[in-house]
Amino acid sequence: MTLPKKNVIIIGAGISGLAAAQELAKDPSIQVSMLEARNRLGGRLDTRRNLVSPRHPGGDHVATPGQSCDIPLDFGASWIHGVDSTNPIVPLAEAAHARLVPTNQDVIYKHPGKPALDEDKSNHYWAVLFDIFAIAQEFSRQNRSRISVHTSFKAWFDQFLATRQSQDEHLPDYMSEDDLRVIPRLALFWAGENAIELEKVSLKYMDAEKMFPGDHSIVATGYDGILNVIVKDLVNVPIHLEHIVNRIEYSDVGVTVSTNKGTFTADVVLVTLPLGVLKSDSVVFSPPLPAKKQMAIQRLGFGTMVKVIMSFPTCFWPKDRHFINFLPSQRHKHPIPELTHHLNKNQLNALTIYMDDLCNYTSMMPIHDAPILIGYAANASAAAFEKLTDQEAMEVLFCHLSHYYDELAKDPDTYRPTQYFMTRWGADPFAGGSYTSIPVGSYQSDLAEFEIPVGAHPVAIEKATSNDLCDIVDSLSIVTPSQSKRKLALTHGLREQVGSRNGYERKMIELADGPRAFSNNNHALIIPGALLPEQRDAQGRSQGYLVRRQPHQGFVSQLGLPTVIIKGLQGLVGLSSNSAVELERKPVKKDLLVSINGKNIHGPHAYHSYYRDGYIHVSNLGANSVRPLHLEANKRNYRRLLDAKANNQDDDYVRMEMVAEDNVATGRVFFAGEHTTPTNFASVHGALMTGRREAAKIAQNFRA
Repeated sequence: MTLPKKNVIIIGAGISGLAAAQELAKDPSIQVSMLEARNRLGGRLDTRRNLVSPRHPGGDHVATPGQSCDIPLDFGASWIHGVDSTNPIVPLAEAAHARLVPTNQDVIYKHPGKPALDEDKSNHYWAVLFDIFAIAQEFSRQNRSRISVHTSFKAWFDQFLATRQSQDEHLPDYMSEDDLRVIPRLALFWAGENAIELEKVSLKYMDAEKMFPGDHSIVATGYDGILNVIVKDLVNVPIHLEHIVNRIEYSDVGVTVSTNKGTFTADVVLVTLPLGVLKSDSVVFSPPLPAKKQMAIQRLGFGTMVKVIMSFPTCFWPKDRHFINFLPSQRHKHPIPELTHHLNKNQLNALTIYMDDLCNYTSMMPIHDAPILIGYAANASAAAFEKLTDQEAMEVLFCHLSHYYDELAKDPDTYRPTQYFMTRWGADPFAGGSYTSIPVGSYQSDLAEFEIPVGAHPVAIEKATSNDLCDIVDSLSIVTPSQSKRKLALTHGLREQVGSRNGYERKMIELADGPRAFSNNNHALIIPGALLPEQRDAQGRSQGYLVRRQPHQGFVSQLGLPTVIIKGLQGLVGLSSNSAVELERKPVKKDLLVSINGKNIHGPHAYHSYYRDGYIHVSNLGANSVRPLHLEANKRNYRRLLDAKANNQDDDYVRMEMVAEDNVATGRVFFAGEHTTPTNFASVHGALMTGRREAAKIAQNFRA
């Protein structure tokens, strides 16, 4: 007998989603499909071709016979960080016959109107800066437990520089006065490289990101070649482009994904949406994700890096340098009004912010022998640039370069770029930024939260008015004062019976403020709303106390309610919520059947078809036959459900809610992407690795 295939939906066709699809497609028992909002594959890998040609009128470069006149331009990621056999991107690059060019030559301009620094001086500054970075990372490793999550690298860095002395180079802590002036400005490199302001960089996790050994190399032939190595294995994988996901509903039986072009169902879903999209709340999870994941999404950083690609008629900068760097300028002197009179308000604002920062460009001269500069703007600069048109952004950078290259100021028409393009990852609704960071106030464990898949289980919340006693479904226990209205204490995994029919021992505990609780063996079940004070004996010795507990898989925890553990109270251990809403319940009568509008419905799952808005109409329901009801109930029969309240009928109701839980074994929603790894975030290789990681988990769960 042939078993039906398991179905997996992958949301997002970036490298993470594609890598996962490649792995899952190898398993003949799994059917994979992909939903991608864009009209292309790759996500934040975006190689564009045929935009510029190496040949320019009057330019420096002429294509040789057999050489392509097309220069691939990566609007997204461009580099492989760590060209080493241990980096999983490298074998793909080799399979794609990619040309990797190490980028290790740079030049630094210290002041407008001044020549560039010589290579030795430039190398000295970088060496000093990276030594300081290494000291900060070691300090982070050695003192992590004592460093507050609210301490920034900038605070540590300022303190570090304040303790340097410039009087005697033979004494400890020496730093020259020149270094003390330059290094703080050059340190902005970290902010631009990681798209996070130094004031927001967490000192506690300065060493969190792990890099592979080897060169940092640009993929000169374009990242699309690497993607194609993966895509060629997906011929049997349906990939639905321009399908914008807006809702993910999941239960203990499966997943439903809603898009602008219809609904899709599967056994599990792998979400590879960028962190920026998760932050935007444009995709609704039902039930809501567990509180820890929601908090991680909120706390983690997701910064924007803007690229402005400019193709010039000729090269006017050092031809052999990969990077052209300009230290921040003094605002009271720059920008120079004579060079900026033609800029509008938004352009002038963008230029002013930009020149306050470490400005850097990548040159395509050593890579493609073409007069192309790519300017970068991050953080506040990125926000300012994204308000501009492509042409306005080009003019801002051309004006910036004119402060350093006199020929541009003297003859702008000769040197002005002929072609220019700007990225807008921050404004992109399918990205929301460029890459992930760990800012102050967040934790490295926030990244690890996404390594745990999310499942769901149904929970019954019952409401009625009868005084009859009966069995109670899992996740509900009842506290029974003498009144006919029962107050429910929501607990995890306890199956209780009210009364003493099963011989359980009951102990009533009367607290000073009045709430009651009963105990079953060693569990004390507390009335919702009761805040338990510390219990002390006549000599003042503590007999019990309140302890906050981290959310677990319990019902109360999954609702995001605080859980209290009571220890030492006359040998009892119990848990409750001190903020749970007080619910009323009429226990349903025994040995009866489900009835809809007077017609009996037989079978343990018959009542699934009559679910609406979380309620099941129950007039006669045998308590022992109560089973979890799913949100996936047949919605076509909603209208058949009789609303007893509207008809003034005194019938019982059972409301079923799906509650999210982090659960590796029963997970329905998996996550992958560069924001889902605590050590390889903000990298293409991290995205690739997490896609493969989650594919292995999904396949393993199916086998189990």
